[in-house]
Amino acid sequence: MRALVTGGAGFIGSHVVDALVERGDDVWVLDNLASGRRENVNEGSRLVEADVRDADAVASAFAEAKPETCFHLAAQADVRVSNAEPAFDAEVNVIGTVNVLEAAREHEAKVVFSSTGGAIYGECDGPAGEDSARLPLAPYGTSKLAGEEYLGTWSRLYGAGCKRASGVDAEIVFDPPRPGELSRSVVDPSRAEAVLGWRLATSLDAGLEATWDFVRDAEGEGEAGAN
Repeated sequence: MRALVTGGAGFIGSHVVDALVERGDDVWVLDNLASGRRENVNEGSRLVEADVRDADAVASAFAEAKPETCFHLAAQADVRVSNAEPAFDAEVNVIGTVNVLEAAREHEAKVVFSSTGGAIYGECDGPAGEDSARLPLAPYGTSKLAGEEYLGTWSRLYGAGCKRASGVDAEIVFDPPRPGELSRSVVDPSRAEAVLGWRLATSLDAGLEATWDFVRDAEGEGEAGAN
């Protein structure tokens, strides 16, 4: 398969690229490297340094890669940034998604969209199913929900188709909650298992450890660059 991964230099995106390359796919990565890192990009893939907000650049990447499937992982994923800069958040998560959808339509490519774990549901008293009410508390959740709706619209229009991890024994300080951030988010993955055959393969502890390693390495490189 020929695949294009937007946000393929990021934490999740780079792992998707690794898996695609490992199984023998022809993989292209589109990333502006604002939060992703060039060294994350698998050597077996090809990097196009571009921003999903740039419709011409996205169209050019699709024309070059000619993907059968686009894994759209590029996003503005910081709730605090979305609160401070809601227009920027919408440009990346909404306009960027529309740009990807239009390019994919032009080249008849399928789109796999990465939404968000629970931000579209708001505060949850229990596991949120896919039919639960969408009550996002921050622009980030709203923009990701809008992305989902755009995918649904395009489909209808154009076709059917943390201490243990860090190892640091530090005192935990709880600051007051920030507007828009959730204190508890639980989602029900049973539909993904029923429809896609997907089951959880990474434990919470292993996921936290991998996330901590990524953040620690990124901060270390930032300090080295500043020096």
